Amino acid sequence: MANQKPISAKISSSLRQKLARINETIEEAAEFELTQIAEDIVRLSPVDTGAYVNSWTFKDNPGGGRRKTGTGKPRKQDPGTKKGEALNNLANDIELAFGEGSTGGPRRADVEVEVSRFYFINGAPHADKVEKLYGVKAQIEDIYG
Repeated sequence: MANQKPISAKISSSLRQKLARINETIEEAAEFELTQIAEDIVRLSPVDTGAYVNSWTFKDNPGGGRRKTGTGKPRKQDPGTKKGEALNNLANDIELAFGEGSTGGPRRADVEVEVSRFYFINGAPHADKVEKLYGVKAQIEDIYG
């Protein structure tokens, strides 16, 4: 029995193409959903100096991220401008996470799609105070579970 030849199986190029399209569809759906979450996070975030809203980061691990402080910054900043900056930052984070060669995003393989856990993190020193007043995280969890 030890001398038996292994049975080989080959995945056809047609099946490989279909699997690649499935992987791409899954990746696009994940990016879309994460972008929706990012838009809601930014929409729900208050703006005074812009430090809180611009401290949001999207990552594949729960450590680090943007950490802006409002100390010494002018107050009553234009919410549209600051939220636009924040959304642009998050969109770039998401795009990088799903980009080809990314270490954190779904891995492209012939048969397997591996999706990691991702995090939206606010590293502002005053994030806990803002959360107590505005409940941004709680609202996002209510919307998205």
